[in-house]
Amino acid sequence: MKRFFYLISFAFILFSCSRHVEVVETNFENGGEIQLRQNLEFIFADDIIEEDLVGSWDTLQYAEITPHVDGQYRWESPRKLVFSPSYKFEENTDYTLEFNDEVRKIATKKYIR
Repeated sequence: MKRFFYLISFAFILFSCSRHVEVVETNFENGGEIQLRQNLEFIFADDIIEEDLVGSWDTLQYAEITPHVDGQYRWESPRKLVFSPSYKFEENTDYTLEFNDEVRKIATKKYIR
């Protein structure tokens, strides 16, 4: 039997000066269940990073997950960010995820030259 946890909510929109940064797709439903050992994938409406940053793992924390979950992030494309938890998520636990200023800062560097 598979065990799941709930990711209750997450922030989809960040603002970067006059340009907003928007998540348009994930590999889970907002408020839905996901597997205990699952990466979380976020696809943004626009490219966020330059191509040369694609493919490497990053310990920069792009989001706040409550309760806290250690893990790493990886940009799989200029608009796709993946969070890989260091350990499995706890079962029967409600989590929230909110993007922080790190995504906005990266988007600002890309869009404002």
